[in-house]
Amino acid sequence: YPRLLALSEVGWLPNAKKDFGSFYYRLQHHAGILKAKDICYAPHYFEPEELTPVEAAVAEAQDILQKSTPGAVGYPAQEAFDALQQALDALLQAADGNAADASSAEAALDALRTQTEAYKAAPITLPQEGTLYKVVSASTFFRNRFDGSSLYAKGTSLNIHYTQQTEPEELWLFVPQPDGSFQMVSVNTGKAVTMAASEAGTVKAEKEQGTNLRIRKATKPAGNYTYIPGVVNIKNGRYNLYAQLKGHNMTIVASADSALCYPGTWRIEAIDDYNRAL
Repeated sequence: YPRLLALSEVGWLPNAKKDFGSFYYRLQHHAGILKAKDICYAPHYFEPEELTPVEAAVAEAQDILQKSTPGAVGYPAQEAFDALQQALDALLQAADGNAADASSAEAALDALRTQTEAYKAAPITLPQEGTLYKVVSASTFFRNRFDGSSLYAKGTSLNIHYTQQTEPEELWLFVPQPDGSFQMVSVNTGKAVTMAASEAGTVKAEKEQGTNLRIRKATKPAGNYTYIPGVVNIKNGRYNLYAQLKGHNMTIVASADSALCYPGTWRIEAIDDYNRAL
């Protein structure tokens, strides 16, 4: 998409009625439909919606709040969430037609922008000792669309399921280390992850003691994406846990690519009740 829409237009209309300008105008109404249906599409064929400064600030804050789980791994704490919500509410109230004057709306707009940036920069919550987790791909790039696929250990190898599941081999423990890093341990095998510090380096779960890994907020921009709540890199130095697809073969390797929307990004989701999840 949207090439299939263009193909339908060409296939159904007689030559006399084909008009690219008309098609392009009508195409713009399909962006919301494709997004709502979670259909992967090329966004550069759609014109960005023109928003006022207030509308743009409100839309960004609402999107962040909607996609955030305060206090969960990868997200800021509840206090940062509440501060952003309060700044948003203040702007919505100030921008209302019944507000006293434009100056109060401008001040509230500046405050919301400041609080939005503060939320993006806030420290993230890290895994807690003894909690079961799933490690889920956050890769949405159309050629590597693994978003929602969960990491699992089978034998000494790591891979990802392409459908959302909760299986024993998908459960992980993050054991805190004195230096702030973590041992990432498969609950199913009891083995810790080792990650080579090299491009396309080997990643295995084969030893009692693995590599000390760090959980970092994913901040490297990709296209228009500069911040996505809850998305992290799992790192050994400059190298990241990475889902590499070559042909039909998927392997988990180390990679220096940490960009948002790409296969070096993950979400770490707590499993509070494993039996209920099953």
